[in-house]
Amino acid sequence: MAKKRLIKLFTLYSLLFTLLIPLFPVQVQGAPFNPDFIISDSELIDYKAMSEKTIHEFLNRWGTLGSYTTENIYGEKKKVSEIIWEASQKFRLNPQFLLALLQKEQSLITTTNPSQKQYDWATGFSCYGGKCNNDYKGFGKQVYYAAQRTREKYLNELEQNGRTFTGWGPGITKTTLDGINVTPLNKATACLYTYNPYQGGTVIEGRLIGANYNFWKIWNCWFTKIYPDGTLLQEEESPGVWLIQNDLKRPFLTRGALLSRYDPQKIIVTPKGNLQRYETGKPIKFAEYSLLESPKGTVYLLVGDNRRGIASSEVF
Repeated sequence: MAKKRLIKLFTLYSLLFTLLIPLFPVQVQGAPFNPDFIISDSELIDYKAMSEKTIHEFLNRWGTLGSYTTENIYGEKKKVSEIIWEASQKFRLNPQFLLALLQKEQSLITTTNPSQKQYDWATGFSCYGGKCNNDYKGFGKQVYYAAQRTREKYLNELEQNGRTFTGWGPGITKTTLDGINVTPLNKATACLYTYNPYQGGTVIEGRLIGANYNFWKIWNCWFTKIYPDGTLLQEEESPGVWLIQNDLKRPFLTRGALLSRYDPQKIIVTPKGNLQRYETGKPIKFAEYSLLESPKGTVYLLVGDNRRGIASSEVF
């Protein structure tokens, strides 16, 4: 009886705690677009950023590309996730870079029913002025040669000469094809302008140019983890609150679980899509210091994520 009274007492305490404290999330804005700095050098070459399994899960989360199989550069039938991962490992490039490139060029990640043309020219490699070189036609070739060109030509040229063959390099000001003066601050940004010499976010003859501006938007939407461990996030127009912990997002399943642990005034409201950058971790179900009873009758005190056994209600 004493054990049951104790559990009821703590349950009541948790409910009261939840009801008495309102939520006051804080609205924050992301960093503005800087055409001189699209992504960092370390981000471009972080080839361990995703496993093949994580890439496959990412593709399934955002669209239908995860179910597509096609030939790689060697004529072997492979899943898209395998083709992307193998190219990223061979050329020591971040697979996220290739994913963002696929989305920027053909919207392949989010298109639910891509056309054959979108697959054939997936990364826009060898395409210029509306014409493409058929030697590089096909999804496998597009991913492979985009990665190869970035690593073996652009990055090598930057290392040896300080600029690429088209003149892009850190600290060198050039005018993009949409008329913007850009001075790349690093090698990764110089690579991106060599691959696509438009800033983007501009209009030419009534046509909206996406280019590197779109790449930046995609990267920041999916891959820039701008929140440190311990951050409380709530997406716009969404009631759920999440804890960022060990590069994972952990949902609070009850208000009591949230309010018994954290100050609700520290919740940050983030734009829609930001939480997609993080994989989902274990949910936080119970309020701090909850009493949990196992099927065998053992009572535990919950402290953080740890359960501490209680020998008896008298000891507690």
